[in-house]
Amino acid sequence: LSRLGDRINGLVITEWKASSGMKQIFKMTALVFLGLFFIGMLVKAFLFLMGLTLDDIFLILRSTGFSLLRTSAAILLAAIWTIPVGVLIGMNTRAARILQPLVQIVASIPATALFPVIILILIRIGGGLDIGAIFLMLLGTQWYILFNVIAGASAIPQELREAGKIYRLRGLRKWRVLILPGIFPYLITGLITATGGAWNATIVSEYVTFAGDTMTTPGLGSSISMATASG
Repeated sequence: LSRLGDRINGLVITEWKASSGMKQIFKMTALVFLGLFFIGMLVKAFLFLMGLTLDDIFLILRSTGFSLLRTSAAILLAAIWTIPVGVLIGMNTRAARILQPLVQIVASIPATALFPVIILILIRIGGGLDIGAIFLMLLGTQWYILFNVIAGASAIPQELREAGKIYRLRGLRKWRVLILPGIFPYLITGLITATGGAWNATIVSEYVTFAGDTMTTPGLGSSISMATASG
């Protein structure tokens, strides 16, 4: 029985080594093909960039600058109102019962559904997409910050809140010592996610077709949309 057991163990070990060797071969082969694919994409991108003129490069940089200003403004405006409201909802049970369902209902409305309404208002008041694009981006990005701030504020330990009351933390001191450090990781996550959403929104906010007319404003999103429309 001991000899039989030794033979079985030997066969199992041999088979395991063989299967491990095959797995290593498959991994190496997959990595080689993946590396060749990325190298091919880099070469293709390099050849494409070599065909660009200085005017093209200047247009890309200029458009990127305009879009960067708009996305930054949208994130700033979103943070101005979402941070205090999120802290209020996250740290106040009574406010959470009233405001959180309302916020969830409003946030569930697709931002693109409100775009025509905003465009119509801009046309009526004589405004263009230069500023209107910021509000279009704001519709799709503000909720990322708000819900992350709510999660961060509600995660602040009750012991710290009680300690803040004992030490009579009020106003800016309470924000500096207790609230901002407590929500900071959640706020960073919300800002990063909102920034990505704002850049995605440039595609639909800087190039808008409404009532047969096309409204554009300089930016990376409008450059991509116009290049796509013209083939």
